[in-house]
Amino acid sequence: MGTPVLYVNAEIAADLAAMVDLFDTIPGELITVSGTRQVELLSSVARIRQVASNPPRGKDLSLRSEGLTVIGLIKRALAECPDEAPGSHVGGLEFISDPDYRRILRLDMGSASSAVVNGEWKAATVISGSVIEALLIWTLSLKQNGDEAGLRAAIEQVSADPKAKCKKVVEVEKWGLWQYIAVSRQLDIIAPRDDEGM
Repeated sequence: MGTPVLYVNAEIAADLAAMVDLFDTIPGELITVSGTRQVELLSSVARIRQVASNPPRGKDLSLRSEGLTVIGLIKRALAECPDEAPGSHVGGLEFISDPDYRRILRLDMGSASSAVVNGEWKAATVISGSVIEALLIWTLSLKQNGDEAGLRAAIEQVSADPKAKCKKVVEVEKWGLWQYIAVSRQLDIIAPRDDEGM
C-alpha cells in the first residue's frame, strides 16, 4: 500500500481554504488534545492555511507523520476531542471532587445558558431544574454518607409537615424536586428564601 499523497490544484486549494475556515469556527474549549497531537493539529492547520492562500501548482501537500497527510492528522486529532464541552463562560463547581460529574453538570449549565440566549425558555427551565436537582442529590448523598441520622431526622420532619405533598420516600434518588428542596432547607443546605414559590 502506497503512502498517501494530496496533490493541490486551484479546486483543491479552495476546498482547503473552506476546511480551515470551518476549523476556525470550532470553539476553543472543544480542542482538548495536547502534546504531540496538539502540535500535529496546529501545524497541519497552519500548513493548509499557507498552501490554500498560495497553492503550489502540481505539488503535493507534504506528509507530516506516520504516513498521514495533514488532513489525516487533523482528522485523527479532532476524533480525540469531545463533541461538546462547557462554554468558557461556565465556571465553578470546583467543590465537586468527581471530575466526570462536574463536567456533566457544567455541560448542562452551558446548555441552559445557551437556551436562555436563544429564547428557548422551556429548555432553559427544564435543564436548569435538572442541574439544581443534581446538585441537591449530590449534596444530600454526601450528607447521607456523613450524617445519616441527621438526614433521617430531616426526612421525618418534612414528612410530618401537614403541608407535605406526599408521604416520605426513603430512597433519596426517588424523590421529587420539592422533597430535595424541603429536606435541604431543613438541613440548612439552602436558605428558606431560596425556594420561595415552590
